[in-house]
Amino acid sequence: MSDDVHARRVRLHQLAALQRNTPFIVLGSLLVAAAQTGVLLDVVPARRLDPWLALLGLHSVLRLALWRHTARRRDWSVQVGALLRRHTALSLTSGLLWAGGALAFLPHGQIEHRLLVIFMLAGMVSSSLHSQTIHLPAFMAFFLPCAVGAVGGSLGLGGPLYQAVAFAVFAYVLLTVRFARTLNGKLVESLRARFEIAALAERLREQKDAAEQANMAKSRFLAAASHDLRQPVHSLSLLVGTLRQEPLPDTARPIVDHIGEAVRTLGTLFSSLLDISRLDAGVMEARPRAVALRPLLTRLAEEARPLAQAKGLALHLHGPALAVRTDPVLLERIVRNLLSNAIRYTDRGRVVLGCRRRGAHIEVQGLCCTNPRADALTPTPDG
Repeated sequence: MSDDVHARRVRLHQLAALQRNTPFIVLGSLLVAAAQTGVLLDVVPARRLDPWLALLGLHSVLRLALWRHTARRRDWSVQVGALLRRHTALSLTSGLLWAGGALAFLPHGQIEHRLLVIFMLAGMVSSSLHSQTIHLPAFMAFFLPCAVGAVGGSLGLGGPLYQAVAFAVFAYVLLTVRFARTLNGKLVESLRARFEIAALAERLREQKDAAEQANMAKSRFLAAASHDLRQPVHSLSLLVGTLRQEPLPDTARPIVDHIGEAVRTLGTLFSSLLDISRLDAGVMEARPRAVALRPLLTRLAEEARPLAQAKGLALHLHGPALAVRTDPVLLERIVRNLLSNAIRYTDRGRVVLGCRRRGAHIEVQGLCCTNPRADALTPTPDG
């Protein structure tokens, strides 16, 4: 099915190219005919020249009329085969006219007149090679009658000179056929490759859109279910608090404290995950208010300290007590990401988290490391 679609698109492109070139083909044919007639007017009898000119003019008018009619049609995709066959038939008629003219004109005049007829015929073939090779049947329909007319007309004149001309024309025919087939194959192959690449890009875009929709649906589900998903962690935290109020053996107290710390860390991580889902789903709105930076930075530093210690890093917190107007949830998410990146990309030394009164900067720096990384966040008045 895919090959059929690409083949149809190639034929449509061939039809469009032939349609674009038709006015220039007709104009070129009339100009060459006018130049040839001007030279042969006193050499070729009028009984041969006039009918040929009349038939050529009638053919040109008919070809332009059919070109205009085809341009107005809206069923190209349905009738592309028939329309291409029409162009091929018109090319065949044109080739027969030029071949017939060559056979009618070559017996008259001197050698220069005869060579001019063959030269004009070769010029028409060369122009057709550029304008109709996109559809090989249309080109061959014009070219083969012209080739037969030139070779046959030259041989009919007799003599070594015209036999040599016929041989040269025959060699030109063979080379032109080979070149036309090669050029047509490359043009068709390039068109097919372009359409295949376009189809692949369209499929990739559809798959990307589907993946984004699936990710958005997941984020919306988590955002909608965030309250219910937090309940078990909240209940577990309440149970740990209740357990701490009970009389416990001395050996059990540290275990309960570790459980409580683990539950608190789990709740923090779970809340971060759900906050990310709400951000991705676009359901989280910024609610700016006055936020004290020191307690927020202290909590984030204590949360990240075990990770820094596991890498052998020192984590320092610096900065005066400041307050900014921002959304605390969003600010916490941004600073946590910056701090996590600083620890991840710092190989040795220390990580510094702090804030500055001047310029209202929050800074996260990894110092004395192989891959130094430093990030700064400037809270705005609106968060």
